[in-house]
Amino acid sequence: MTKKTLKSSKTVEKSLTLRLVKALAPHFEREELLGELQKCSDRELLHQFFTRIEQNDRRSFSPPPVEDETTRQIPYLIARLSQFARIYMKNALAESEVQSPEEFGFLMALPDGRSMAKSDLIREQLIEIPTGMDMLRRMQIRGLIEESEAQPDRRSKWIQRTKKGSLAAKTCLEKLTPVIQVISAELKTGEQSELTSILQRLDRFHTHLTEHPEWPNARLMTQTRAEAPVVLKRV
Repeated sequence: MTKKTLKSSKTVEKSLTLRLVKALAPHFEREELLGELQKCSDRELLHQFFTRIEQNDRRSFSPPPVEDETTRQIPYLIARLSQFARIYMKNALAESEVQSPEEFGFLMALPDGRSMAKSDLIREQLIEIPTGMDMLRRMQIRGLIEESEAQPDRRSKWIQRTKKGSLAAKTCLEKLTPVIQVISAELKTGEQSELTSILQRLDRFHTHLTEHPEWPNARLMTQTRAEAPVVLKRV
């Protein structure tokens, strides 16, 4: 092969290589990369191009790591399953004295013989104070709860479950048995135990956060996320 033919061959090779680079670069949004690579020799061109593409793909274009995608799915799935549970519970409680899952939660938090300050009960159930007070007022009108004779703290009203409330709670538990089975789906006993353990850990973690004066401030959530292993260990 003559020098002229060799030079022509290399020119064609580099031309074809650059055409390939131009064809691929837009798909990776790397126009600046194309400019840099055009300055390279043809022998280095493809190697550097695909090396850079590979490196940039890992940072910018590859699917997110499984753990990151899983982390994003957790709050969505928990919220969605919570909505399913709420729909099933409302349907099961439709013909009972209890008008909502929140009222059922109040009754279950007040077993026979236990009294509790209204504000503490509402906070324990993670309900806004005005909304919770209105619910308790309606439950008191219907005779499900009553003010406790013992008022340890005169600054707040303490309430307890009435006999009617205890009977309503027992009836609701019977009505909700099928709901519990539906929510558990087809999980085996071992899977149910594992899931319960994980959910209890998450519950302890977030219950711990509620003790912070800034809860549920978004900044607190971000700071605590980085400290999660410490917090989880502490609670």
